[in-house]
Formats: sequence, structure tokens, C-alpha cells
Amino acid sequence: MDDCTGFLWSRFLQHKSDTADEVIKIIKQLKTTSIAVKYIRCDNAGENQTLKNQCNKEGLGITFEYTACSTPQHNGQIERMFQTLYGRIKSMVNEAGLPGYLRTGVWAEAANMGVLWENAIVHDKGQLPAFTQFYGTDPKYVNNLHPFGKMGISVDPKFKQI
Repeated sequence: MDDCTGFLWSRFLQHKSDTADEVIKIIKQLKTTSIAVKYIRCDNAGENQTLKNQCNKEGLGITFEYTACSTPQHNGQIERMFQTLYGRIKSMVNEAGLPGYLRTGVWAEAANMGVLWENAIVHDKGQLPAFTQFYGTDPKYVNNLHPFGKMGISVDPKFKQI
């Protein structure tokens, strides 16, 4: 989460050990848009030490700020956002009326959609959405949002009808 704008990124990984590679991809991607990551605030867990070591190896010049163990209040903004997104995900799969076996299969998709919505929402009157504040442009995806779980048709471009 960007501290200034509240912009969120969300990635789902198979293993915690994949964290460093994925975060470095995001940092390099941001660098191509002239956005430089200066600080990363995280706990002192092993995967975050690996991230710090890889950032140093890559010469990214990022300062790491660590919070004490078992003190989520020191990262209050993102910790609160985890709960907000969790509630939003539960609401989306409940409203979609998905059976239990499907809920676990589409959980990550619901979470991704929740993050997209969060980045496009205006929280305070007169304020711009986090996406607009971060990138300086309106998110194009808001024109195509549909309720989560809505039945739809997907076209396979490889399929040729005779």
C-alpha cells in the first residue's frame, strides 16, 4: 500500500519465499513509469529479510523500516485494509450465491476485484480515487465493472466456427 495515496497492489503467491521476486517485479515496473520506491515498511520476518537482501543486490536503494514483532498497530493502515478487503470478499462471494466448493476456487479473483474497486473508490468528498492520485490518470477499468459472480460469456478467439 502506498502511504501517500492509499493505492494497493495485490499478488497471490504459492509460497512466502516467492515474495521478494514478486515485490522486486512491482518495484521495477513502477520504475518504468518514473515512480521510485524509497521506503518499504514491513515486519522483520524472514521473507522480508530476503527482500531487503535482493533489493540491495539489485542496487535499488530502498530503505527498509521494520516494525516490532506482534505489533500490527504499527502498520495500522494496511492492517485495517486487510480486514476491509476480507469483508468485501466475503460479501462478494455471498452475494454471488456461489456454492462452497466454488468459493475457495474464486477467492483470489474476488480479492483482486476488491483491490481494483478499492483503488477506484472516492472515500472523501473532493478527493480523487487512489488510482488517480497515484498514476495521475483515471482508471479505464471502471467503465467495465460488473457485479462479482455475474454470469457471462467468454469468447475463445482460437475457436473458428464453420
